[in-house]
Amino acid sequence: MCRVILNSEFAKHFYNTDIRVYKKIITGGYDVSETAEEICTIRADVQPYSGALAREEYGLDIDRALKVFCDRDERIAEGVYIAVNGTEYIVKYVESWGIGMMIVAQMCGHGAGI
Repeated sequence: MCRVILNSEFAKHFYNTDIRVYKKIITGGYDVSETAEEICTIRADVQPYSGALAREEYGLDIDRALKVFCDRDERIAEGVYIAVNGTEYIVKYVESWGIGMMIVAQMCGHGAGI
């Protein structure tokens, strides 16, 4: 079995964006309170992604999306949030491979910063 290991030179050139990964905790009844619980921070390759391609490739009905490539991390799953350059996204799809993973994430709200 051949195993490929990503080296630091690869990561330095392609994984050039810091991404904060977190989940939202909502508490309260009438007085709803929302807090963010940090999961981790990763470095990744981030690319804009069209809603038409998301529908065609993965059956996702989303727009204002990103495709993110990073090292494999089991803590990243559908439904967690990521912050990329001050903009919040929700993870809609995750595909893992032996050497890494690909994430499709949709922008939350109207692109408001977090």
